[in-house]
Order: sequence, then C-alpha cells, then structure tokens
Amino acid sequence: MFNKRSLLKLLLDLSIITVLSYFTICTLIFFKLAAVEAGHGDHQTNSPLAISWGTHSLMGPIKTYESIQFPSQLPDVMLNGWFMKHPTSNKSVIITHGYNSSKHEPALIKTAWLFFNQGYSVLMYDLHNHGSSTVLNGRTALGSQEYHDVIGAKQACMKLGFSSENIIYYGLSMGAVSTLIAAQYDEDIKIVISQASFSDPDIIMKEEFQRENIPLFLYHGSVFIANHLFRFPIGKYTPLNLDQTKLSKLLFIHSHRDNRVGFHHSQLLVKHANQAGIQYHTLVLNGSEHVDTIFEYHHDFKVFLNTYL
Repeated sequence: MFNKRSLLKLLLDLSIITVLSYFTICTLIFFKLAAVEAGHGDHQTNSPLAISWGTHSLMGPIKTYESIQFPSQLPDVMLNGWFMKHPTSNKSVIITHGYNSSKHEPALIKTAWLFFNQGYSVLMYDLHNHGSSTVLNGRTALGSQEYHDVIGAKQACMKLGFSSENIIYYGLSMGAVSTLIAAQYDEDIKIVISQASFSDPDIIMKEEFQRENIPLFLYHGSVFIANHLFRFPIGKYTPLNLDQTKLSKLLFIHSHRDNRVGFHHSQLLVKHANQAGIQYHTLVLNGSEHVDTIFEYHHDFKVFLNTYL
C-alpha cells in the first residue's frame, strides 16, 4: 500500500509530467503555426512583366523593372525587391505581401499594375523569412518583427529619389498589419491602403487555433513559450493602436465573406480609426476570397483608389 509520502511523491511526479507535457505540446503548436516557408511556391516564374496561376496567364503594362536589395531595420537582414519606375510621376507605392506569400503573388502583381496605371512607381519586396529575402528563423511574428521591413522599404524608396510625402503604402493581410504597426514607429507613413488585414493578434491567433481544431486551453501556453522561452515577439504589437500614428488617410478593402480573415477585423480597425480621428474610407466587397479579390473586383479597386487617393 502507498503511504502518505509515496502518494505525495506520485502526485508531484504526475504534476511535473503534466506540466512538461503541456508545454511540450504548446512548443510544437508554436513551431507549427508560426512556420514560414521561404521561396515563391508555384509562382516562381511570375514577374512584374507577366503572371500565371493555374491555367491562367496575363501580361501587364510594365515593360521594364529593376531587381534590388536593401536592408531591413532588423540587423543582418537584406530584403529582395522589384522596383518599377513610372516614366512621368514622382509618386510611389510600397507593396507588402502577407503571411507565407511573396512579391511573386499574382494578386499583388496585378495590384502593382493597377497602381502603375494610376501614375505610381512601385516598390514591392519580400518580407524577411519569405520569398528571396534573408531567412532569420523561419517564423512569423504576425507583424511584430515584420514592421521593421516596411520601414526599411521606405528608406529604400527614399534612396531611389522619392520624398516621404510622395510615398503611399499598400499591404495585404499581414502586410497591412506590418504597415500599420510600422506607422506607429515612423511618422513619415501618412497614407495606408489596408486590404484584408486582421486586427488584434490575440483574436486572429485564437481563430487560427479554432481553424486547426486545437483546444483553446493550449493557446496561452503557446504564446508564453513563444514570448518567454524563445524570446519571440509573436503578437506583441497590434495594428489597433492607430492613435499612435500620424496617418492622414486610411483606406480599407475587405471582402464581406472573406474565407481567411473575417470582415469583423476590418470593422474593428475602422472603429479604432474613427476613435483616433483618422480620415478613412472603406471598400466592402461581396466575395469570399482573401488574396485574389482584385481579379474579380478590379474595376471596384480602380474606382475606389481613383476616388480617394
């Protein structure tokens, strides 16, 4: 029979095993959900000149472009980009892609063509850990590190000859998040077009747990492991702190039935923009696509940007 001391030892051993098992599972979840696959996937051959996806292909209005590299604000990180010089304009747009994507994304190149036709030079690039840029750790911080890349892109654009007041910023999904966080740390960022952005990282991470059918009681342990054991700032910063920016205009684009990042995220961002006194406009689309919206709603994009930029 167990005596009292043996029973206490057994309970202590079981408690230790339970805690260690919990944090081991949380560590594995963190590695899985934060993982980024570098490169360009099926879009390797895409360029600012032409795109293809599935059985489709398109030629664009851009005839020449320059492949460039420039530093992020993060140490020892070089970002790989494309620069498309408009022949008659002194305006430029910086385009930032989303999670597990790259500048080769067909929808992003299609968006670049739209801006080019509206008189903007275009700088688009790969965030670190993505595309052809420096791989630091193969993980996403959901904007909390990526925002340094946006500021690096701004500095590169200025070195290309553009004044800060003539640079606008477009971000898709996590690219929009990274840009809105960057605006909190760089007062030069005045105009942002945010497409399909998430709002609070805490909300989107919990939604991702639900999407992957992972019990939510593992959520806080996974974030704790990321932030404290690995010193990784996933979800540390939020795009909702719009009152800490100097934004003069914010344009939101979101599909009402977005199948990846729910429309309620843009609604929350709009609420915070209103509270911060930022001029904003919204384009709400009746689609379910998260990334490829521009292919179906190109005309709506064009009218919206022509009206408010």
